[in-house]
Amino acid sequence: MARVGKDLSGRSIPYLEAIEYRAISNIEARETVLELRVRKPDPARLAWAKETAAPANAKLRLSKPQVYAREAIGLAGFPDTVKVRIQAIRIGGLAVVSIPCEVFAETGLAIKSESPFPDTIVMELANGYHGYLPTEQQHEWGGYETWPARSAYLEVGAEKIIRNAALGLLEELKSAQ
Repeated sequence: MARVGKDLSGRSIPYLEAIEYRAISNIEARETVLELRVRKPDPARLAWAKETAAPANAKLRLSKPQVYAREAIGLAGFPDTVKVRIQAIRIGGLAVVSIPCEVFAETGLAIKSESPFPDTIVMELANGYHGYLPTEQQHEWGGYETWPARSAYLEVGAEKIIRNAALGLLEELKSAQ
C-alpha cells in the first residue's frame, strides 16, 4: 500500500502544480422533480411471491427465488409513483449533474457527450436512492439490475426520462450564462 500511495502521489504532483486557480464569480443551479412509476408486482407475481417466500423470521440462507419473492412482497407495499429529484449545477464552466440512482456507464457517458458544457460530471446516488437505472436496452438484455426489486423499481423508461431531464437542466444553465 505504501508503494502504491507513493506512486500515486508522485504522479499527482505535476497535475497539482499545473492547476490554474481563479475566482469563480458565478454559480447557478437548476432542479426538477420527476414523478416516475414504480414497477409493482401484478397479482400473479404477488401470489407466486407469497407462495415462494421464506418466513420473515427465517435465518437460513435464502435461495434466489426466495430473495426475489421477498422483494416482490416488499415492492407491493411501495407507492405507485415516486418523486425523483434531478439537479444540475454550474460552477464557472464546470457542470455537475446529480441523479439519485445507480447510473450505468452508458447513461453517464451519454449525458457527458450531449452536455452543452465541455466539462460535465455525472454524480450518482445524490439526493436519495432510487435503485439501479438500467437503459431500456439493458432491460431487454436482463441481469440482476433489471429484476424488479427494492433495488431496481423504477419504470422501464426511467433512464431516458432522467437523462433527458438532466440534459434539459444543463441546457437551461447554458442559456442562463
